[in-house]
Amino acid sequence: MPSPPDLSRRIAAPTIIAAVKPAKIFFAIAFTALLTPPAHAQHCPVPAAAGRAVVDPDAPLQLRAGRMVSEDRDTVTLHGDAELRQGPRKFTADHITYNREKREVNAAGGVTVRSAAGDILRADEARVELHNFTGEAAAVNYAAGGGTGRGRASHAELRGRGVLVLEDAAYTQCPPGNDDVVLTAAQITLDAESGFGVAKHAKLRFKNVPVFYLPRLSFPISDRRKSGFLFPSAGYDGDSGLVVEAPLYLNLHPSADATVTPAVHTARGAQLALEARYLVPGGGGELHGAGLPNDDALQQRDRWAVDYRHRHRFTDHLQGALDYRDVSDNFYLGDFADGIAASSATTLPASAELKYDDGRWRARAGTAAYTVVDNNVAADDFPYDKRPYIQLSGHSGTTLGALRTEYGVHTSLVHFKRGHGTEGRRLRARPALHFPLRGRGGFLIPALSLDYTRYHIDDGGDGSGQTLSRTVPLFSVDGALVFERGAGRFVHTLEPRVFYVLAKNKTQDGLPLFDTSKVRGDNYEQLFRDNLFFGGDRIGDANRISLGVESRLLAGDGAQVFRAAIGQMFHLRRPRVGLSPGDSAGRRSGLLGEAGFTKGAWRGGAFAVWNSADDRLRGGRLRLGVESDAGNGAEVGYHFRRAADADSEDGAVRQWRLRAWRQLSARWRVTVDEWYSVEHSRNAYADLAFTYDNCCWGITVRGRQRLSADGDSRNSLLASFRLRRFWRYNRAQ
Repeated sequence: MPSPPDLSRRIAAPTIIAAVKPAKIFFAIAFTALLTPPAHAQHCPVPAAAGRAVVDPDAPLQLRAGRMVSEDRDTVTLHGDAELRQGPRKFTADHITYNREKREVNAAGGVTVRSAAGDILRADEARVELHNFTGEAAAVNYAAGGGTGRGRASHAELRGRGVLVLEDAAYTQCPPGNDDVVLTAAQITLDAESGFGVAKHAKLRFKNVPVFYLPRLSFPISDRRKSGFLFPSAGYDGDSGLVVEAPLYLNLHPSADATVTPAVHTARGAQLALEARYLVPGGGGELHGAGLPNDDALQQRDRWAVDYRHRHRFTDHLQGALDYRDVSDNFYLGDFADGIAASSATTLPASAELKYDDGRWRARAGTAAYTVVDNNVAADDFPYDKRPYIQLSGHSGTTLGALRTEYGVHTSLVHFKRGHGTEGRRLRARPALHFPLRGRGGFLIPALSLDYTRYHIDDGGDGSGQTLSRTVPLFSVDGALVFERGAGRFVHTLEPRVFYVLAKNKTQDGLPLFDTSKVRGDNYEQLFRDNLFFGGDRIGDANRISLGVESRLLAGDGAQVFRAAIGQMFHLRRPRVGLSPGDSAGRRSGLLGEAGFTKGAWRGGAFAVWNSADDRLRGGRLRLGVESDAGNGAEVGYHFRRAADADSEDGAVRQWRLRAWRQLSARWRVTVDEWYSVEHSRNAYADLAFTYDNCCWGITVRGRQRLSADGDSRNSLLASFRLRRFWRYNRAQ
């Protein structure tokens, strides 16, 4: 179960977005990321909130100077490289005068005042009362303890308890030596105890150019969250027109917050987006939503999307999950989704589930529904909702002499519903016995199981219906040997494996197909399944044997350096059970082979299926990647699948993927992500981004190409600007 959201993290820095159309990304551009010499990223200092140090007002003073003069009983004057200390507090100056009766320090000439919290004031002159640390200073340069801010002022007033008031002041949270983003104001009050500052008649300057003015501004000087407007954004998009956003952050509670973003799209209309997060004892959740009424670009239709997720742990064994996703129309994801996975989704799931697991018994109960968001999906191919479903599994074992017996059962009850077609309930129970023999040199596992399935098919909604059942016994034997030998500093293994399964043929053409599909055979382990169907509506008849051999190269610590496997499935009797009447199957599967390696920064893998019937490659995939310790890397992959009909290209896939992430210099970084469809000779998705970051502000220029729901390419060029450190949880007051 995913962890609940961490509300201690900061909201992502706001951006200013501009989009220009069109843009196109090619592999030649992507390979520039691969060929660029590596560079190390800069390490930005992380501000740490300074804690308050308690100082005993009666703590002794330590005095040091080139010359010390006591003018009277209560006054001491220090001349030349003067220093006065009281615990963590420290004063240095050309001249320091201390009055014992008033407990007051007066300093002049190159004054430096260090507070107990680590704050530093540098001034021409200063006066401070030690018992409450109040006073004033002139011509001040200021640096907060923990690196949370620094600034300057013509005059400063210390008001005790970590409060500093700066007149005619400037303030920045950029690292020392970088004054690109500076807040100037007639007066700035910094309150270390509350963690916030207040500026009057404030101007935010970027590169010494005023960006905006506010008569009063409250801003954070620590990592504490605060309600307020985030940096507004404005830009242009080819489909949406001019876009203006003004995000508002709401610190609702220590365990809850939200960001509300009103926006105006000149080509679409007004939009309102929401991101909310919360924590409760035992769990937490997130809500993302957006609404755009009367979209001018889509026939004045109301557009909206919602994504809600909650995770909860009631006890050590009982957990719960709630997920809900929905959109207003089938074009929404193509118009607004970010990333190939989101924009190419065909269904949106919604589910609620309780799960119990004590190590021996596992139970799940819930409901699941699916919204189809792809116009190309035929109505007969819509997935069935499961409203509700219950699953119960248990396992245990016993040892009688040298014989180990493991027994278990898996049961499920599901009500399948859909807007049309066959609906009904399915009860399935599968008890099983295993007699494992395991050792260092291999294993042998005979198994017996009985798969019982009973259907009640609804008919007309009047409670009547048809009852069907199926009982299939299965017997299987899974065995493997493990041979090892030394290979230098590695261990080389050879692991032949044999799997046999026998299952009675039961006619199942009259049974419904609620959630079942045929195993695709796209990995080595699928050769050793006792059922060649996923789901519970078909149990394949079997009299088959699977042969395979696996070889691994293991390092001294047991880490796998290289692995290769090859295998094939042979039917001693031609299978008769299919997804539908007339389905045919050959006497043997394709020859499967896969391999993978990890060597230092390099990693790779390959898989292929060779069709023995027509001596053709049926499908495969290839992946090769490298990533350095500096975080630079690249990965290239190829996915291939031949169409089921040799005379048609329907269902064929030939697709390249290239990913690269490279630090061009200490401040510049490039990332590439491209999916290229060979059969369509165009990008399914492509993203190329250059990012500049100097620890104070940053800019990203991104070119993107993606396919929309209607099959057209959407091209854009985006530029985003962000103030990396200063603008966080701000509020105008």
